[in-house]
Amino acid sequence: MWFRRRRDKGPDEPDGEDEVSGDWHDSDVADEVSAFLAGRLVEFYTFKGRPLPAWVALNRLAHAHHSEVVILVGGATRGRLRAPWATTERFVAARVLAQAPTPTLLDQLQSQVLVPVELKLLSHARARGLDAEEVLATAASALDTHAG
Repeated sequence: MWFRRRRDKGPDEPDGEDEVSGDWHDSDVADEVSAFLAGRLVEFYTFKGRPLPAWVALNRLAHAHHSEVVILVGGATRGRLRAPWATTERFVAARVLAQAPTPTLLDQLQSQVLVPVELKLLSHARARGLDAEEVLATAASALDTHAG
């Protein structure tokens, strides 16, 4: 997708609207999308001082690379924030690796199970009143269903 760059008006140009109106380019939208796809929304929201919606508890597992999940199961955080749900996340990560021991299988499990659950919870977690632990329990249940 291509975006036109906003340009400032020169002193001799008439007042009017810029080529691209709004301040979207100054927003955090691109950074937030990048954090979402990298499984780093917890860090992004925390850094920005935003509240953590419950569904972000699944974000790292739904998008992390295989090596990151291995590190997570081992208990290391590698400079990442330790989330309040870290123990549950570690338990679910171990279940993920048990079902997807290779990077290729992890990619498949993420795209077939974890990302769909994440997207469903993204739109319904608040309405259902779920907390982060319940989000991870929902993911674990989806993993059980997928394995069975």
